Amino acid sequence: MTITLNDQKEEFSIAYVNAVASVAGCSTTRATRLVDNSGIDMTIRSSNIFGRFSHPSLDVQLKCTSAIEIEQQQEIIKHPIPVSNYNTLIKESCNPIILILVIVPDDIKEWIEIDREKTVMKRCGYWISLSGNESTENQSKITISIPSSNIFNQSSLNMIMSKIANGDMP
Repeated sequence: MTITLNDQKEEFSIAYVNAVASVAGCSTTRATRLVDNSGIDMTIRSSNIFGRFSHPSLDVQLKCTSAIEIEQQQEIIKHPIPVSNYNTLIKESCNPIILILVIVPDDIKEWIEIDREKTVMKRCGYWISLSGNESTENQSKITISIPSSNIFNQSSLNMIMSKIANGDMP
């Protein structure tokens, strides 16, 4: 079996989310094939109690790319996604769902650096909730805009989980 570059991007993005979640005190579950087919790649669950609800959980759709368009003046990251994925992300759900776009260098050899002092994953992930957005007339792809301030890290994950635990969707 040949592992494609897209397979490697998927695995790297899962590793990125797992690393962030572990530092934030959360656990992750990779979606089964049936759940993955419905547009959810993994679920993050907090063991912490933040608010009204204990153990908040969050569904995640993952994308990974080296080809991005960043509008510097507006500080926006634009990325096309399939309309089918967009339709999943805009629907209200019992479990909130966000998109995490992991950006990697063009050269796979630059994705990670490991030595005795550090492990560095190159570039980062950005998150967005599209829940409640308008449907689209597009047939195949739609370009979404993610604020470049929405870096997916342990602080943003804890903030998202806190909102969910208090009954607010991110």
